[in-house]
Amino acid sequence: RQAGDEAWAAVDRNSDRQLDLEELAGAAAPHWRPSGKFAPPPRLWTFLWLLARHFGAADLAKSARVSVAAMQGQVAELAWSVRFLDERKALFDDVTGDSDIGDDGGAFGADAWERWRASARERQARRRARARS
Repeated sequence: RQAGDEAWAAVDRNSDRQLDLEELAGAAAPHWRPSGKFAPPPRLWTFLWLLARHFGAADLAKSARVSVAAMQGQVAELAWSVRFLDERKALFDDVTGDSDIGDDGGAFGADAWERWRASARERQARRRARARS
């Protein structure tokens, strides 16, 4: 949610808590490379995609703007989307910073993960052995 608020603030140039199609175009424009690749910062691109998806599905003849509050509801839906699992993890790690939470550099690193997997395999083997006897 925090990352969404930061992204909406970056898009909302006139600070009216309404996101316009023109504001989306203005926020996206500096992130186009000469090669034609769209490369915004990781904390921004998912939210630009979400806003573009909203405008793509909307009837622009009626309205070419959406409130920040309405987009915050879509951010919650986005957070559960399997399509953006890697982005969700990257956003989480970026928002939490260098602390003892998260996967990368946190309290549950690769060694802890391997120990957990080994103990899970051992538990499963014991259950299977008990079931056979």
